Amino acid sequence: MTEPAQILVALAEISTGLAGFSGVVVVLAKDESWSIQEQLSIWALLQASLGAIVLSLLPLLMSEFLSNQILAWRISIAILATFHIAIFVADMYRTFVVTAVVPPMLMFIPGIIISLATTGFLGSLALGYFPELMYPGYLLGIVWLLCVAIIWFVSVIRIIVARGT
Repeated sequence: MTEPAQILVALAEISTGLAGFSGVVVVLAKDESWSIQEQLSIWALLQASLGAIVLSLLPLLMSEFLSNQILAWRISIAILATFHIAIFVADMYRTFVVTAVVPPMLMFIPGIIISLATTGFLGSLALGYFPELMYPGYLLGIVWLLCVAIIWFVSVIRIIVARGT
């Protein structure tokens, strides 16, 4: 396996651990009723971590089916950018519409800026700009998904601590 492939597989393994944690939480707290905010926190953790798993492995699968490696990376980057947009919209919807909770601005504003900048950068890579940055840019996109998953992981830990489970 090449070095880029090893890094992508390692990121998929980290994501698997985060996704697995949510299953443990659900099993441990299965008899308790979950508020909508708690359910959404678990869902957001699963969404980000499962997305990171699939998207970490996507370029490896694309490389197997496409002989043009540049095209494989550009398609993978376009899919990653689209997922970033979807997860951003879902998080905004969860935060403002479903839970009607205003998050602390200290974390919220930088998160929006990083999300939009990462998505814009991935979009430019998918369009063929900065070809020498395709691989590092893709890693950046996956790492940001892991950061989002870790933020939701901390949120779930706070729920567990608050419940005393």
